[in-house]
Amino acid sequence: MLERELTKSDDHLEHDIQVILVSTGLRDWLVDVREGIVELTAPPGSGQRSIAALLARSVPGVVEVRVS
Repeated sequence: MLERELTKSDDHLEHDIQVILVSTGLRDWLVDVREGIVELTAPPGSGQRSIAALLARSVPGVVEVRVS
C-alpha cells in the first residue's frame, strides 16, 4: 500500500479535529492544517489551550500542533 493511502488529507484532519473540539465544548476554535501541522486559534479569553492541543494531537496523522 502506498504511504499516501495511509495518510489523511489536511482537509480530513481539519474536519476530524473540529469534530473533536466541538464534541468537547470547544466550539469557537479555528483549525487550520497544512502538511499535517495544525494551527489552532483560541477564541478570546480561552484558558483551554492545553486541552485543545492535546485533543488535536490525538488525531492520527497530525504531525505537530501550534496554538495561538
